[in-house]
Amino acid sequence: MQPMTAPSVKRTVIAVFLIAITVFAFLVISDHRGGSSPSGNDRIGGPYAALLNDSTDLGRARGEHAQLTVTLHQADRPGELIAWAQGHGLSIRWRPEDRWAIIDGTPVAVGEAFDVDVHDYRGRRGQVFYASPQQPTVPSALRGEVAGLERRREALNGEVASVQARLDAQRRDLADITARLARERSEGGQAIPTSAPEGSGPGNR
Repeated sequence: MQPMTAPSVKRTVIAVFLIAITVFAFLVISDHRGGSSPSGNDRIGGPYAALLNDSTDLGRARGEHAQLTVTLHQADRPGELIAWAQGHGLSIRWRPEDRWAIIDGTPVAVGEAFDVDVHDYRGRRGQVFYASPQQPTVPSALRGEVAGLERRREALNGEVASVQARLDAQRRDLADITARLARERSEGGQAIPTSAPEGSGPGNR
């Protein structure tokens, strides 16, 4: 076996370097695709994101129903929304004069219709609820009737109550600690007599 010359070594090093870059780029792209939402919808933020981060992600939702509330531009019958929903295997609940409606369907159908993931989560109290880690957007076909999308409040009432209960408990604990510190500080000072010394009454003068 003949020894490799300097140019051969250089070409080999360059080839290995290019292969490493290609593999790294492939892994990064694969990871990005696997962790992003189907449509590139923005990840949610604020208190709702904190709630999900505080819960356990159980994977894709397995329940029979998932719902979204839509706000409408007008109080008229949302014909385009109803037709669009039927075409995506969803149902609409709307009452005359209302400027909002409820979209209902399986988690899979809702996720595919709005191009988001719908997962089940377990909260700290053990209750299971569904949610999407992405913020759904109004499909272009519905922008003439639909002004916005809101998450179904009923699905999260229990979790919101749980978070509020924890905050209330923390406030009570803080109040108890503050009161205990105040008592200890008071007891550490000079005691104030609560009765007159013996022999100091009017009859003993």
